[in-house]
Amino acid sequence: MNKLIGKTQTKKIKQFNSLVTDGIDSWTKAGELFVEMVDENDKTYENILNELPDMSYDILSKFEQIGRKQLFPKLLLGGSTGVRRLTTLPYSEQVRYHDEPMDVAVEVDGGVDTLKVQAKDLTSFQVKQVFDNGTVRDVAAQRAWLRSRDRKPNAVKAAKQDGKPWTIKKDGTLFVRADTILTMPDIANIMALMAK
Repeated sequence: MNKLIGKTQTKKIKQFNSLVTDGIDSWTKAGELFVEMVDENDKTYENILNELPDMSYDILSKFEQIGRKQLFPKLLLGGSTGVRRLTTLPYSEQVRYHDEPMDVAVEVDGGVDTLKVQAKDLTSFQVKQVFDNGTVRDVAAQRAWLRSRDRKPNAVKAAKQDGKPWTIKKDGTLFVRADTILTMPDIANIMALMAK
């Protein structure tokens, strides 16, 4: 299969994009119409679900969110964790961060640097770092978040300090360092300590 994009392929990509764009425009119009219907009749969900059995409540809910400008429709095209978290932001922020990269604080040689990363490309760790209850943390807040994670009790550090590759918390939870191999006597010792 030819990996190069030829003129025919380029033309088809443009046509594909046009159809998708038309589809998004149709979703927006459908959402606006749906909101108009809901505002006129509180049984609109029930009526549509009865008339259109292939439609689901969740999909209708998305159309209402689109129509009320609570959900930027282009976000429905992305399935990454970062894009899904964008949907929790206010509409204007959804649009902004769909189009422009986000500032992400990264630790480098004891300091902090800032990267520009598209929401669709954020790792799951970065998603936790960048988003906080329907808001986007600025770089200073991200640095604080990173530092607070470093200050939390770390079972692995405690295990290393005790000279053992494992530790048992007061609630009976066992933490084992990732590179640890436990022998039968180790397991017996752990079981005895946990039984106390």
